[in-house]
Amino acid sequence: MTFICKEHLNNYLNNIEYLGQGSQGVCYVDRERNIVVKIFHDYFDNEECGYSFDDIIKHNFVKNKTFIWATDVIIVDGNIVGCEMPYIQYKSLYETDPLRVNLNSFAKGILSVESDIKLLTEKNIRIFDIMYNILYKSGKFKVIDTMEYGNAPTQYEANRRGFDLEIMEFLVDNYFNYFVLQDTILSDMYLSHGVSGYEFLTAFRHKISEYLGFEVTTLNQAKSLVRRIPTPKYERNIH
Repeated sequence: MTFICKEHLNNYLNNIEYLGQGSQGVCYVDRERNIVVKIFHDYFDNEECGYSFDDIIKHNFVKNKTFIWATDVIIVDGNIVGCEMPYIQYKSLYETDPLRVNLNSFAKGILSVESDIKLLTEKNIRIFDIMYNILYKSGKFKVIDTMEYGNAPTQYEANRRGFDLEIMEFLVDNYFNYFVLQDTILSDMYLSHGVSGYEFLTAFRHKISEYLGFEVTTLNQAKSLVRRIPTPKYERNIH
């Protein structure tokens, strides 16, 4: 998307919806086009952004169901100042209530993500900063803010690590810490390197079901086991 001057871009931004901001820039949603527009902080600081077209769309060729790539650049007066990407109408995982998630659908979604992480690993794409950039809806995950992913050989388990961590923290932290830590198998698995999110979910669900005496479909069925902790690690925003 090209704008002839800053005033032209600013008028456009004033007529679409502010979404939020992160370390790279400020995001807006253009609902008519169903896209997210990210404008880099450097633009607002009147500095050169330093990204090329290839920097921004370098992974676009890797087709997958999970990772959302930038699809185009935002240009003002010949300079790249941002990018655009599809708008995904899912909730952030940290905004999702873990007690209400269907564990069957959740497990299938995890396996789909793990398959795509394998694909990225095979393509020598190294995943960075995945935690708090995971979206979820009805058994499907999406991962946003992928522009800084690197091009370098890496191991599948290392590439998967951030996703595993958030899955485990999402399921346990400030809800089932006491249940997990009193069980030798679960406590050894929890946050351990090499243990996948799917493996942990499977064992965690099995142990809770065994304890309660019936197959648990949602963690709401195990609400009696919930115990809050003084200093949670996983930051949630549940309303």
